Formats: sequence, C-alpha cells, structure tokens
Amino acid sequence: MDDPAREICLCFHVSLGKLVRFYERHHPTVASRFSECHGAGQGCGWCVPYLEKLFEQLQAGKAPEIGMDYEEYRARRIQYHKTRKPDLPPPPDADGPLDLDLENVLNEVPDDLKLD
Repeated sequence: MDDPAREICLCFHVSLGKLVRFYERHHPTVASRFSECHGAGQGCGWCVPYLEKLFEQLQAGKAPEIGMDYEEYRARRIQYHKTRKPDLPPPPDADGPLDLDLENVLNEVPDDLKLD
C-alpha cells in the first residue's frame, strides 16, 4: 500500500488513509461516494480517476496503489490545470509552497477590522 498520509485529493487535502478508512466504515457502493470524505474529488476534478481506481482496488480486496510517486502526481495535476482547466486560477501549489509574510498581510487589514 502507498503511504496512508499521501494526499490523493490535493484540493481538499484528503489522504489515502482517510479514504481507505472511509471505505472500510461506510462500504460505499459507488466511487462517487468518496466525495462524502472531506469533499474528495469535488475541487478541480484531477483526482476523480484515481478515486475510481482506488474504489476498484478496495472492492477487489487489493492494497491501494496509485502507480506514481507524489511529485509526478502533483506535476501531472499542474499540467492538467494548464490544459484542461485554463479558465481556472492555477492550484495554490503550482509554483511551490505559498510564501506568505503574515506581518504584511496583517498590515493590509484596516485597524477597525482587527480583533484584539
């Protein structure tokens, strides 16, 4: 089995382990029910074929295997966004981790909206 902490749905950060536990507890009869597990598959749609593959593997009693390492999976998702979803903004992880300067973000909030 692939690493249970590995994210399958990158939009909603749903891990393989969560999906497997959902399957074991709820015994879904169709792959689309994985959407009830923290919204898996309801974002950009990239992971839907992998959710279907996972469903088939679990139904057959096989250990879940995605078939590619995480970096390749992530890179293919970014390419998917560029070619299949060009009207949507790129996923947040398209250019690597977000680099936020919280001080600058807080300085842009008007004082009357800040909580003490």
